[in-house]
Amino acid sequence: MITDFLHNYDDAEKAFVSNQEWWIVSGSVKVQIFLTSLDQNGELVVASNLFQYPNSIPEINEYVLKLNGTLKLKGVSFGIRNKHLS
Repeated sequence: MITDFLHNYDDAEKAFVSNQEWWIVSGSVKVQIFLTSLDQNGELVVASNLFQYPNSIPEINEYVLKLNGTLKLKGVSFGIRNKHLS
């Protein structure tokens, strides 16, 4: 489902990092999508950043996700947990 969604945006910059991680950039928004695991109890985490940075560095990605998830700075973060939006 996520792969199909990303394929529909041919003009956007995007990457398939792994079976559990993807990102897409459109304008000044970068959206990162993660699955916590591939089993049935896996959770989907989506974070969007209202800025771009030229290099995808894991340490920066982790830091930005922490900011989005805790301080709500320059973006929004949400997760789907057990079929409920949180």
